[in-house]
Amino acid sequence: MVDEITIRQAAVADIADLVRLRRMMFEAMGYSDPAQLDTSDAAAAAYFASAIPAGEFHGWLAVTPAGEAVSSGSVVFDQHPPGPGNLSGQVGYIMNVVTYPPLSPAGRRAPHHADYAGVAGGTGN
Repeated sequence: MVDEITIRQAAVADIADLVRLRRMMFEAMGYSDPAQLDTSDAAAAAYFASAIPAGEFHGWLAVTPAGEAVSSGSVVFDQHPPGPGNLSGQVGYIMNVVTYPPLSPAGRRAPHHADYAGVAGGTGN
């Protein structure tokens, strides 16, 4: 199964999967109030709908051959004042790292893909 998982960048069409995986993450963190989670899901879906096309949110999904998203990892950039070690002032914030528990070893590739894509740790100077 591990070799059959592919990593791809999340798109607007993936909002339902991003929200589902994000909810799974929050449930694993101990959030259990369905109303609170539903409200968070709706807010996240609205955020993704605007942030993905604007290039403000960068996410990746680990997807099975059947098309099921089983893991995610994402990054957003905060703008800080430029400095000698970071002339762009951009600082990456990695978030939404979650893997469907039965596939955890395979899903670990998703957050590392951000490194290979050159977005983790900032955009360079």
